[in-house]
Amino acid sequence: MTTLVNVFSTRKTEYGIIRKNRLGVINMNRPGNYNFFVLLLPVIFVLSLSFPARSAGTAASSYETQLFLNIEQHSRPFYKKIQRIIYGKGYMEVESQSALIRMVKWLDDNKYPRINEFLDALDDDDSLKLLNCFKTKKDILSTDYLPIVEADKSSIQLTPLSLPFKGVYYVVQGNSGNISHFKDSSNEFAWDFVIMKDGFMYKGATHKNKNYYAWGTNVIAPAPGKVVKCRSDMPDHRPMTTKMDGANYVVIEHAENEHSLIYHLMKDSLTVSAGDTVKQGEIIGRVGDSGISMFPHIHYQLDSGTGENRKTMNARFSCYFARTDSEPSWRLMISQIPVTTEYVINVNDYLDMLAEN
Repeated sequence: MTTLVNVFSTRKTEYGIIRKNRLGVINMNRPGNYNFFVLLLPVIFVLSLSFPARSAGTAASSYETQLFLNIEQHSRPFYKKIQRIIYGKGYMEVESQSALIRMVKWLDDNKYPRINEFLDALDDDDSLKLLNCFKTKKDILSTDYLPIVEADKSSIQLTPLSLPFKGVYYVVQGNSGNISHFKDSSNEFAWDFVIMKDGFMYKGATHKNKNYYAWGTNVIAPAPGKVVKCRSDMPDHRPMTTKMDGANYVVIEHAENEHSLIYHLMKDSLTVSAGDTVKQGEIIGRVGDSGISMFPHIHYQLDSGTGENRKTMNARFSCYFARTDSEPSWRLMISQIPVTTEYVINVNDYLDMLAEN
């Protein structure tokens, strides 16, 4: 008599206790095979620990099916992508099942009002990136402005940041830049953002602010907080000049003594005053060319502390989309640092852009 062997399940038959396993078959009637089988059991057990919980080609369990149904209620295109990713090997790995459970909990508790639209917009690479977030030990949260926020307990930064502008901007200088964001300086981890079209920041004469695409566009609060300091009375100088005065700016205090610094705003464009409370995404002013600035742009950095204890932080933005000139499509970015030559856009504006096209 020939039968399957498996260390996980047994059943009593007329031939004795039969143990099933994928490794092969054992003839229980052949002399000596029973003793051989007993000696082989420890080896079979060790090998079986590395086997998937469910073999390829078998149907999903009812529990797995329910998890996928919960995701499908939010976005059928995303559900199809996640299902294809998870069952790419023909079965669901234990790690993927745990991630799926956490993802469903995140969706059930999600505060972002456009979460379904956000999921619809994700391609295969974005979907995999999102799934992998739930395979980490980080808490995955959301806000009414951000669909996903990684709460990393080991991180110094506690403020979930969005980009401080509306629409698509270009990173003309990132962290540790070679123009002004020098290493170990007070603005080492700052960014300079401009609007770039067809490789240019402007159209027409370079000495006129109005010819720069970023000039006069809205600047928004990158996180909720309180305006603790601001200035709006300094003149905007012409681009590419060495005659510069002080900058117009806004400083927003967030939780745990973290502060957003937004510089080079247009004269008299501020919509906030010291003491005002602002929401994430709220307009606070317009792009100008005040202070030490060669052309209209937004200077942004996140600082810890104030005064002599102020220190620029190696900050990350919670969730946005990015691409370069060499990339045909946008990439989902989760808890990342925009780098020089990248185009970046907030999630809300990205969804609006897709809807318009």
